[in-house]
Amino acid sequence: AGKLDYIGEDPREAALRELREETGAVASELIPLGPFYPTCAYSTEVIQMFLARGLSFGERELDEDEFLNVFRLPGAGRKGPERRNSRRQDAGRRASRVVHAAGGEALVRRDLLYVSSIGEDCCEAAREFGLGIELAQFCTAARLDGAPPEPWELPVERCLSASSRFVLHGPFNELTPAAIDPLVLDVTKKRYRQAIKKAHTMGIQKIVLHAGFLPLVYYPEWFVKRSAAVWRELLCDVPDDMTVCLENVLEPEPQLLTAIMEAVHDPRLRICLDLGHANTCASALPPENWLRACAPYLSHVHLHNNQGGRDLHAALFDGVMDIAGLLSLLEALSPQATCTLELTQDRPSLDWLVEKHLLE
Repeated sequence: AGKLDYIGEDPREAALRELREETGAVASELIPLGPFYPTCAYSTEVIQMFLARGLSFGERELDEDEFLNVFRLPGAGRKGPERRNSRRQDAGRRASRVVHAAGGEALVRRDLLYVSSIGEDCCEAAREFGLGIELAQFCTAARLDGAPPEPWELPVERCLSASSRFVLHGPFNELTPAAIDPLVLDVTKKRYRQAIKKAHTMGIQKIVLHAGFLPLVYYPEWFVKRSAAVWRELLCDVPDDMTVCLENVLEPEPQLLTAIMEAVHDPRLRICLDLGHANTCASALPPENWLRACAPYLSHVHLHNNQGGRDLHAALFDGVMDIAGLLSLLEALSPQATCTLELTQDRPSLDWLVEKHLLE
């Protein structure tokens, strides 16, 4: 434990420094576990907590008045308090998460995990691992009009027979609630209503739709104001037990989505945070910043990796994103959020999650 040396110091760097100085340990992996408030009843003090793994030990650098004993505790089989639905970040509940993490508890619950139907092996993966499926067949708007399947599509019926839990991904090409042309806006509303109706007919309670921001086309203020007005109108067609999740694609910052949530102020409208999209050249912030900003409104997450430039939908282990760290932060900030692996091949990434002890 220690304090930042100066205002603005990166908490991660401070944690690595304190770990080395007080224990002599150097970590090959540092996983953020999120903030907590040690005395939330009367103080705004915030402590950032990390889990250090892959330790190698050297000499300590203690101050003259520091007297610390370093010893090991076994982690295997350690039990902590039961998982709770509360999102309060008080010291007791945060400490229980540290005990769980140090003992190697998985970060991804199977009952909250989905695979996308863009994956060639999604049905097999869903059956073997007990996962849900996010239906991407209706991303092509014409499919809502009864058009024949696209060549790449897995049959909807095959997906429906492979799982009992589903999310529907609605159409997005050329659609935006911020459209200036009234005819384009009418088409957008029509397609969104069709997707909502399709999900309701299929008994699906969560639907993903792109937020629709276009850089260099819309001013952010226009986009938020227009989107909020359209969604207030469209929510009249959304059942009380359904959640519509707006997904980031080309949005440069999370405030574009959170501002819509604040303006609409309806629990049926939430965020689908695509962490891969948040790690492309379109984003002005790293994925962990998106996750922290979106957490109060987060219902669903899309997970895939890339090299920080283009949107590749690469395997979880194939890119520059710290997937384990992001999953740890997600579990800390939004433990009830569902998550879809949006990959063309699911098995390699699922095996990786198992190998890393990240899958429950």
